[in-house]
Amino acid sequence: MSDAPLAADLPPAQDNLVTTARSRANDPGAHNLPADTTTSDISGPTEPRLTAFPQRSTRRFRGIIVIITTLFLGGWLLIIAHQSSSTIIPTVAGSTTGSRSLTPIGLSEGPAYAVPALLASYHIIVTDLMSGDIADLGHATLRVNGAPHGLAFATKTHQLWVSNVGGTNSWVFTATSAESSADFQGNAQSGPGPVHFAFSPDGQFAYVTDFAGSAVTVVNTTALQVQNTIPTPRGPHAIAISADGRMLFVACPIDGAFAFVDTASARVVAQVAFPAGAVPYGDVLSPDGRTVYVSDETFGRVYAIDVATHTVTDSVQIGARPALMAWIPGTTRFLVANNGSGTVSVVETRPFHVVATIATGGGPHGVAVTPDSRYALVANTQTDTVTAIDLHTLTVVAQIPVGRFPNDVAVLPRA
Repeated sequence: MSDAPLAADLPPAQDNLVTTARSRANDPGAHNLPADTTTSDISGPTEPRLTAFPQRSTRRFRGIIVIITTLFLGGWLLIIAHQSSSTIIPTVAGSTTGSRSLTPIGLSEGPAYAVPALLASYHIIVTDLMSGDIADLGHATLRVNGAPHGLAFATKTHQLWVSNVGGTNSWVFTATSAESSADFQGNAQSGPGPVHFAFSPDGQFAYVTDFAGSAVTVVNTTALQVQNTIPTPRGPHAIAISADGRMLFVACPIDGAFAFVDTASARVVAQVAFPAGAVPYGDVLSPDGRTVYVSDETFGRVYAIDVATHTVTDSVQIGARPALMAWIPGTTRFLVANNGSGTVSVVETRPFHVVATIATGGGPHGVAVTPDSRYALVANTQTDTVTAIDLHTLTVVAQIPVGRFPNDVAVLPRA
């Protein structure tokens, strides 16, 4: 699973692009840049089109997907290089705006993005990667000195973690549901290119995937100090954790690998055998902990993996370049954002099949579900919107304009 495309396998025009990406960021990657991005917006090479690559083999095709994937995060590490150092230290900068807003950090407060009345009771947070802000929809927006990418809420510690993919840190906020607010707590250091999070059941540790560092960093959630670093296959991205906290499930798209990581020994103990050319990207664990579902960017499928045997037991076809995933609480269903199709797939696991395919905006990437399982929120990177979907009727009920390149979305518990 380490057969990443060599520079010699690519057309001559792409040789220097791959070399630059590797030398700057150790093969970081993800999805396409915004449609209106120009060469003046970035300090590195522009994104190639899919049609620019020959497709003469499965290995070559996987190479295409990896290169497209690589340019998103890799490009962003270059884009924000002139804006921030590798260690960002935000500072508290004034009082909050509104009764449920985030405390301003970094540069300044931005505009509050309005939400429709039907979503007003939810606390929806969005990371806008290109405009460099963290948006508390309907309340306030923080413009930060960095590149906010992924975010997750730690239930036990009432913390909101936001990764800075252009640096080596994540911003951590305290987010008490009693106050329905979030205050900046501090920086959690990690390796280069942090993207996504999982938390130990007792809330003591955060596990951070360092896409550009090919590792999972273990961080103490109280002291915000690094406790350990666990090497992984290249490009660790989506991450999930077992209910007992003993096993991490990590999708590593650059190496086309899916790793089982034992938290006690801090090492990879198994990898899943996928079809040749597969690029695992997102994952979600079933509530019973027996099956982990993994999205594959190359073939547009989701695989069901038996946790006990580390083997693929089933798969289903969804949309193009499926990205992040989210379980619908209290059901046997999950959602997958199809970045290349502009859709979200609703997947039933009993039996394993697609229930519905719902059009969103362009380039959907992050997806979240409200705690009551009523609505899904989808971050659309190409159209700068968040799509709200009624999960009872499986219809779109709102398109919410936000900042540039919304990459991820989360919903905090209600007050």
